[in-house]
Amino acid sequence: VILPNMKELLPDRWANLQFYAYLAAVFAALPAPFAPESVSRLCGLLVCLSFLLLLSNLLRVAVRYRATLARLHAPIPS
Repeated sequence: VILPNMKELLPDRWANLQFYAYLAAVFAALPAPFAPESVSRLCGLLVCLSFLLLLSNLLRVAVRYRATLARLHAPIPS
């Protein structure tokens, strides 16, 4: 069994997508002290998107990790 590296467990594409969603939420929140009514919904949606992507990434990695773990503990055929 070949152990996967981090990029095989979580490809950069998905990690970057979550990072950019989080970064967008942070930048959208910058004008919040000056106009809280106008940016609060946008910030909330972007934070929700970021955390949904994070959850998706965590679940995807957990499934791949458990599959690898199952292969490691499988009996070796003789």
